[in-house]
Amino acid sequence: MAGIRVRALLGTLLILGCGVSTQGATAGAAAPYFEGKTITVVEGRSPGGSGNIKTQLSIQAMLKYLPGKPAVVYRYIPGAGGARSVNHVIGKAPRNGLVIGGVSTAVVSSVITGARGVRFKLEDLVWLGTSAPGSPTAVVVRPGLGIDSVEKLRAYKGLRFPNRNVGHTIYIRDRLTAFVLELKEPRWVLG
Repeated sequence: MAGIRVRALLGTLLILGCGVSTQGATAGAAAPYFEGKTITVVEGRSPGGSGNIKTQLSIQAMLKYLPGKPAVVYRYIPGAGGARSVNHVIGKAPRNGLVIGGVSTAVVSSVITGARGVRFKLEDLVWLGTSAPGSPTAVVVRPGLGIDSVEKLRAYKGLRFPNRNVGHTIYIRDRLTAFVLELKEPRWVLG
């Protein structure tokens, strides 16, 4: 049971939305609500990373089901594990179904831990999607180390994890991964 909870923590939130709906779309000859409009995706990360790619793929899939073929633009507001972008979506963006936020699970831990600068509650968000519990986390090891099994990985002392900074989503995920795998003396290389 604990393993399932840990695996669920390791998942990555793909999309969170604020007021996305098809309200305004009516039956009959009326034009679809999204026709001629632009959806703004507010990303809580910098462009080009794996989280950004997941968001873009999710948005492409979602667009198939929205009537009116709206245009999409991305606005990047990185920082504070996605909290800056959520603060924007919750506090400043219009609630007209045309603004969506894309963030990682760090926003959940930011709320739970009462991180400074968080101006929203989890109840303020409409969650459109998240990866399934048990989604994979990969540990990539340099071939020269000769680690080709979980047993060898666990036996290796001092495996180094490169991370951006303490508290970043990837840092937290890597710490959880090291804990779950029971790694011996893992090291965290920041910068």
